[in-house]
Amino acid sequence: MKLALLLIIIICSFAQGKDSLIEDKMRNIGLFALEEIDKDTFITRLAYDSKENFMKTNIYAPFSLHKCYLHKDMKEHMQKLAKILKAKNLKLIVYDCFRPQAAQELAWSIVPDTRYVAHPKKGSNHSRGIAIDVGLAQGNGEALSMPSAFDEFSAKAWRDYMCPQSRTQNCTHRNELQEIMSQAGLKSIKTEWWHFELPISNKHGYPILSLP
Repeated sequence: MKLALLLIIIICSFAQGKDSLIEDKMRNIGLFALEEIDKDTFITRLAYDSKENFMKTNIYAPFSLHKCYLHKDMKEHMQKLAKILKAKNLKLIVYDCFRPQAAQELAWSIVPDTRYVAHPKKGSNHSRGIAIDVGLAQGNGEALSMPSAFDEFSAKAWRDYMCPQSRTQNCTHRNELQEIMSQAGLKSIKTEWWHFELPISNKHGYPILSLP
């Protein structure tokens, strides 16, 4: 019994030490953990921290990346977003945040197609820490239906897709998400209802980031 307890303590201590190391690496490149703002309002379900994604590969496993990290310039926007969501008794499901450049390269090696994955040389705003992929949830954490699934590469994923009459509620939810994120000062892109990013005119101030 004592041996089992000792093993549990050792394992927990190792995990905490590993998490602390990742946190330090993120801070060193100018990122913060979203959970610092609100662990309850922001529900982290990183799609690429599992094999349940269009690549069928956990591309974050090599980096022990299990949390949402963002560029420090996103912090004010996320603080404002948390207040807006709370006022509406809503929550945000977070599917993706900062993506290390090495993870982007891994994704490209699996799916070398710019229709689905940004070319590593061009870079993704996720790898700059200024983009976030999200869905909307009720106050109890239950996801609200959208016109398409996350990472569904079809016309249904487009921002201006018109839902059939039997699915109008899905578009209502999508439009509410768009409005909320806009109120928080983030911009959307036309091909993915879930993608939002820092509104910038010059990406040179936000270089592609790699973990040290």
